[in-house]
Amino acid sequence: VTDVLGNEALGQPGVDVHSGPGEATLPQITSMRLSPNRFCKKATRRCRSAKSTVLIALNKPARVIFEVRRGGKHSRTMVSFVRRLDAGRNRVKLTSVVSGRQLPAAILALRATAQDVARTLSPPVEAAFRIVTDKSKL
Repeated sequence: VTDVLGNEALGQPGVDVHSGPGEATLPQITSMRLSPNRFCKKATRRCRSAKSTVLIALNKPARVIFEVRRGGKHSRTMVSFVRRLDAGRNRVKLTSVVSGRQLPAAILALRATAQDVARTLSPPVEAAFRIVTDKSKL
């Protein structure tokens, strides 16, 4: 190996190389589930569980886009929100009001997609949940 002037390089040059667009590894969602997967639309005397927790694990820090959809695969997004999450296990709270919008009492799906700095998307992961109006339907 020679430099521009033709001098032979003695030893290995030490230069740090950082990944840019098109990084070597994409952020991956390794697991995702909701606990509990059924909760009430509103906290009342009869039904106290009015929230759920999204338990999500990532292989590296990422920006995660969450989308709430109706139960079908080809349904459009009702509401979405974004969170920056660390590598490893994370918890995100979920209620029936998301980004100022009241979700209906129905069977819904939460889709999560991880995104790196270069805005490259990983494959989406889905988890189903149900919002009910009465404790008897839990």
